[in-house]
Amino acid sequence: MAIAPRLARMVAKAPVVTALIVAALCAAFWLDDSTRERTGIGPDPLPARWVFDGIHPRAIQFISYVFIHGNRSHLESNCLALLVAMTLCEWRLGPARLVASFALSAVATAAGFHLVDSRDLYGASGVAASMVVMAAVLWVTQREVRWWWRVAPMMLGIGYFGYTEILPAIEGHPNRGWHAHAAGAVTGLTLGALFAFRLAKRMDEEGKAKAP
Repeated sequence: MAIAPRLARMVAKAPVVTALIVAALCAAFWLDDSTRERTGIGPDPLPARWVFDGIHPRAIQFISYVFIHGNRSHLESNCLALLVAMTLCEWRLGPARLVASFALSAVATAAGFHLVDSRDLYGASGVAASMVVMAAVLWVTQREVRWWWRVAPMMLGIGYFGYTEILPAIEGHPNRGWHAHAAGAVTGLTLGALFAFRLAKRMDEEGKAKAP
């Protein structure tokens, strides 16, 4: 008798939007990869109309660049980080706010990168950085959870930035895309703080309403 309510709670908490976004990233890579022309010289060509143009970007490119990846390892590392971080964010924010946060992170990352760098931009690394930082802020500031729910997102953030920024710098070839990661991290910190404040305020109001 107790199985049905537990199953219903598990289904309600399933990160559906997270799964759909990660699936869309994989599908976009598969479609793009299957239509590229193999030249054998330099990196495989990228679809220029969807990559964020560092000189004259079009409006759609503030979103579309997220779904373009240079190779499979680029895609896999971003999808892994997004899968974990966005699941944590979806549990705290719900599907609608997660979609809005994903879109805002994409736009803000591209805009921030464009202010300091004129190179083209592609890939979900900046958005992944935003989601990782936002997940950490949302769970660290959550009061009514056990301590490991606060520690796990922080460890995710340390592992992500250690892998993408610190390790390459130690090995002598620093990440050339650190501007995008920095813009994403600032965006995630801002969004996480705003949502955490609103969630805390709502919890206080609900607590006062239940008080005798």
